[in-house]
Amino acid sequence: MSFAEHVQQSRQRLERDKYHSEAMGIGRSEAIDAVMPFEMGSEHQRIGVLLIHGLSDSPFTFRDIAAALARRGIRSRSILLSGHGSRAEDSLKVRAGNWRRQVRAQIADLQKQCDKVWVGGYSMGAVLATLEGLDLPSIAGLILWAPAWRCRSNMVWTSRLLFPFRKWHSVRPERDFARYSSFSINAIHQYYHLTLQVKRQLNTCQHFRCPVYIVVSEADATINSQFVLQQFLRLRQPNSRLVWYGQEELSEAGVLSRPGYLPEQRIRAIAHTAVTFSPANSHYGKQGNYRNCLAYVEDTTAFNRCLQDPDPWFSEYGLAVEGRYPARLTFNPYFEEMMADLGEFISDH
Repeated sequence: MSFAEHVQQSRQRLERDKYHSEAMGIGRSEAIDAVMPFEMGSEHQRIGVLLIHGLSDSPFTFRDIAAALARRGIRSRSILLSGHGSRAEDSLKVRAGNWRRQVRAQIADLQKQCDKVWVGGYSMGAVLATLEGLDLPSIAGLILWAPAWRCRSNMVWTSRLLFPFRKWHSVRPERDFARYSSFSINAIHQYYHLTLQVKRQLNTCQHFRCPVYIVVSEADATINSQFVLQQFLRLRQPNSRLVWYGQEELSEAGVLSRPGYLPEQRIRAIAHTAVTFSPANSHYGKQGNYRNCLAYVEDTTAFNRCLQDPDPWFSEYGLAVEGRYPARLTFNPYFEEMMADLGEFISDH
């Protein structure tokens, strides 16, 4: 379907199925608008970027990035994958093949209107972007935020065993209008199928066919960031770049290193959930109305201390701050630098 049809169909589905509670902090219609597919930039701009969100997420993932691209004369669209944006129960029936067909249809639609089309994705969305970027010669380049080519959790490969017997990997209170907090076994199982596909493509690939821009954190608790780094170094070309947030500076060609530990900003490490959002984001930003304390959801005392800390520290799952209960970081302290660099990178290629 066309992008206009995709927007219309998504609106109808969300109006019918979107879960909402007062704990989300905004009205239901606002919550629906926040997760809708969207386009930013002028129709006269000839460079386009298709943006694909991750597992359990929504197009809200790319609101800040799309606005920054538009200011630099780059048009972008962010799509809503089936089973997302509404209620976690809808992930019980999604299929990876449908996601791939959605992505390919929207690439084709954007290519009708732009001279060059880049494909960008976050986490699982970056896997979908990679599959198309390695397969379609018409794609101008790839932009990958925390690409989930390989996951840290054993739950991904064990999902193939659990899939016939269990519905849920985790069930948590749904307090965030922009993404699900609960994960179904089926959704993880479908993501697992995508990792098998991208593994085959990466293994048979000699080098990236098009320019690739990757942003990844060494401390990422969701994906295997070392695997991403290894694949980049193996497949890189002179026109590819990896932005690395880590403890030590990397001196490899094509790698731009930035410290992940920023004590002056009370940041212990840059989390998987942080890379696409501006510190000024009204929901996930430094003064945003949502604080990710899900690491302590089983401990009421710790959970409340994390939520109520007037001067919170931010970190990644599993990385402690002595005497504190750090929230999971949900904004990128290098957002402006990243977007300035990315805008030049796209324009130069």
